[in-house]
Parts: sequence; C-alpha cells; structure tokens
Amino acid sequence: MGWLALPGFALLVPFFAAPVGLLIATSLQGAGSEGGWNFANYREILSSGYYLAAFGRTLGLGVAIMALSAIIGLPLAYFMVRHPKWQTPLLAALAGPLFVNVVARLYGWQLLLADSGPINALVGLVIPNAEPIRFTGSMLGVCIVMLHVMLPYMVFALFNSMQSVEAAVWDAAATLGADSLATFLRVAVPLAVPGLVTGAILVFTLAVSSFVVPAVMGGGKVNTFPTLVYLEAMALNFSMAAAIAICLMVILLPLGRLSSLTKQRTS
Repeated sequence: MGWLALPGFALLVPFFAAPVGLLIATSLQGAGSEGGWNFANYREILSSGYYLAAFGRTLGLGVAIMALSAIIGLPLAYFMVRHPKWQTPLLAALAGPLFVNVVARLYGWQLLLADSGPINALVGLVIPNAEPIRFTGSMLGVCIVMLHVMLPYMVFALFNSMQSVEAAVWDAAATLGADSLATFLRVAVPLAVPGLVTGAILVFTLAVSSFVVPAVMGGGKVNTFPTLVYLEAMALNFSMAAAIAICLMVILLPLGRLSSLTKQRTS
C-alpha cells in the first residue's frame, strides 16, 4: 500500500524539498572571506547585534500579536457562542476584511494613523496641543495593523472550538451557581485550549513571517527577519538572505509538531 504515497512524494520533492535544499546550499556558498562552502553567514547572524536585534524584534512581535489576539479573541468567541443572534454579523465583520487585499488595507490604515489623520485629530481634541503619535515607522503602528490582520484567525479557531461544546455544559455551570465571568474563566477557557493552541500557532507563524505589514507600516525603521531577507536580496547578498530565511524556517517548523502533540493530549 506504500505506493499510494507516491503522488504525495512526487509533489513534495520538487515543490518543497528541492527548493529548501537549494536555499540551504545558497546560504552556505561564498560567504565571508573564507570562500567556498562555510557557515560564515550563520555565525554573523548569531554574533551580530544588528541581526540579533531583528531576531528579538521578530519574536517579540509574534508573541505580542499572539497574546493580544488571545486576550481579545477569547471573550469575543465566547460572546458569539453564547449569543447566536450576533454570530452572523460578527463573523461577517471578521471575515469581511479577509476578502480585501492586505496592501489596500495597509494604505487605509496609513491614512487613519497618519500624523494628520483621524486618530491623531481625535487625540488632539482630547488632549489639546498634544504631539501627534508616531504610528508610521514605529512598532506601535506595526502592532496595530498586524493585530487587525491576524485577529480573525484566532477568533475563528476559538469559536470553532467553543462551538463544539454542548449547550448543556453552559447551563450546568449556571445551575451550579457560576456567574458569567466564572463560566468564562473556569469552563469556556479550559475547553477552548485546543482552539487556543491552534490559533496561537497560526497567528504567531503568520506574524513572524509577515513581510508586507512591517515593510509598509514600519517605513524601513522596523526591520524583522522577513524584511531583512528582502533587503539582503535587493543588495544581491543572496547567501545571507537565504541564511536568514533558513533561520526563520527553523524557528517555525517545530510549531507544527507542537500543534499535533497538543491535539493528541486533548483528544
């Protein structure tokens, strides 16, 4: 029966294994003054403050967006499950932006968050003579837009997990004297762990591998690993660009295994 896997291998080798192998080979070629095949690029990434700062910024961005998405997504998904009449409008509000190109959304956010945009104008009304908040070219602006882009994925994962819980569970919690907050914290959150793990891994992976949001909203001042890959490639330093991409891939690949282990434990 092993021959049934041949079509899968036929797709895996040319479209995944071969490109990754070429990427690894490129990252080891002609780097530094040593010439030939060497690990100079990886040594530079691990020893240079510039690359280490970008690495920390990338991971910090992913963790921040993951945490904020969970904090907002958990009560929102619980509200949708407990109030079915709101499910359709809220799902439409979350899914609607996904049908709009992310670049178009980014330029819309740039208009909103500009120094003379509506957000800063509102801040000026509340706090007269206040300096405009610098959203563009800052980590704050990147986080705001990234959260808007990633939140639906977290909410959908949590909503799907909570929706599979029988309604009798919520009624039983109320019968035993739990108020809405206690039901949420002690019943809904524990039961939503599989969806939370799935959403967290998905959001973290998409956030740390995102190029467009840091590139546009960061304005060249918020460099993450994906933007460094672009910058190194544009500078024709393909071996360093490949090495950075491999480092990013090494970080992300174990998350798939973590997701499968979590599902096995909760099943």
